[in-house]
Amino acid sequence: MKGYGPVIGWLLALGGIQLGLMGLVGFDLLGSILGSGSVLERAVLVAVGVAAVVKVMKLVGGKGK
Repeated sequence: MKGYGPVIGWLLALGGIQLGLMGLVGFDLLGSILGSGSVLERAVLVAVGVAAVVKVMKLVGGKGK
């Protein structure tokens, strides 16, 4: 599972930027790039959610970083 660390980090960064832009200025970055409501946009959002769950499980399990 070590090899997925950078991918999880990038997905979490992307999700953070997406949420920050949505909250601050109402701009949907992924929707603009991938097409609002498209299957690809939804797949990326699901991947971001899965990455967040994996990261939380690592933190709770004591495997941090």
